[in-house]
Amino acid sequence: RGQLVLAAVVLANKTRTAEREEQSIRVVSLGLGTKFMPRHPALADGAVRERIRDSHGEILARRGFMRFLYKELAKAASSGNDGGSSILIGSIKDGFSLRPGKTVHLYVSTAPCGAASWSTTMDSEEQEDEAPKSQSNKNLLYAKGSQPSKATNDGEGLERKIAPCPPGCYHCNPEDVLGCDGLSLSCSNKVARWQVTGLQGTLLSNFIKTPIKLDTITIGRKLNVKRCTDALQWSPTSEPPRILVGGRRLETTLSLLRKQLKKGSHSPLAASQGGSLDVGDGDESMTWTLGDDRPCWHDGRTGGTLIGGPPQSLVSGAMFLESWNNFRKKFGEIPIATYREAKQIASEANQSRSDLRKSLQK
Repeated sequence: RGQLVLAAVVLANKTRTAEREEQSIRVVSLGLGTKFMPRHPALADGAVRERIRDSHGEILARRGFMRFLYKELAKAASSGNDGGSSILIGSIKDGFSLRPGKTVHLYVSTAPCGAASWSTTMDSEEQEDEAPKSQSNKNLLYAKGSQPSKATNDGEGLERKIAPCPPGCYHCNPEDVLGCDGLSLSCSNKVARWQVTGLQGTLLSNFIKTPIKLDTITIGRKLNVKRCTDALQWSPTSEPPRILVGGRRLETTLSLLRKQLKKGSHSPLAASQGGSLDVGDGDESMTWTLGDDRPCWHDGRTGGTLIGGPPQSLVSGAMFLESWNNFRKKFGEIPIATYREAKQIASEANQSRSDLRKSLQK
């Protein structure tokens, strides 16, 4: 039995006056879930991307943050170079970036799946893990799920030796670092990738030219600081987030969250008093973005919304494509028909993605 994974993206703002320096923080997105779509259903979603393929908590929190960025970009684009009240500053011509004094942080209730949580002992920073000591976690890619069936002999009827992997993962190729249809990279790999390409994602990189990276990541359980630091840094040019220890148990956080969700919400979590949701065995997954009246729930196995919810998740690729096309229209550019085509167009102009692929193939 697993434990439910809760993640949040937090925005910190530091201001300085003549007398003192002040800092404020606010949660801008939440993600709750432990599931992902199997390979074949994910492939069936194809170029449209109406479904959420990866519903692990930290991935959903990041998608909620991307939705927040679309709102902030709209404010900045209509406010001149100073960005108005937006967290972004810049211009349509030169691109936008995060306003000075603001930093982005990730909280996750357990270490990201993959290399960052491989065989560590719960609630112990000092415990030696059981991963192979001769094997570095840097530049190794793991995908969620089971290895797709392939021939495993060496031509002479002998079984090929398979290198060990973190539980629930399998090895994938360096060329898959920027995504492969139907494949979900481990959360460790995705966080490491964000530290190179940015949290804003491929489409928004057309407008937000400076990658937005995490300053810290706070982990609640299954934490080994050295292993997490190693797993979340892929190249000398990337900046691993500082690893912090969570000061509040997940059960306490869930209790507080449930009280908030009960206020005008009919979500599965608000109605539950324990059981499958608390241990992460349910398929229900949740996203929330600052400004939402209530969270949006979907099925983590199918990627589709639950009964009573919107036709598709507000953080689906299809919804992001709609927002992206709206900006293209404002800039006098032609809308793109599918998410897959839009991502390909945006990728070609993204130097950080190109640099990352090259660094992992060396």
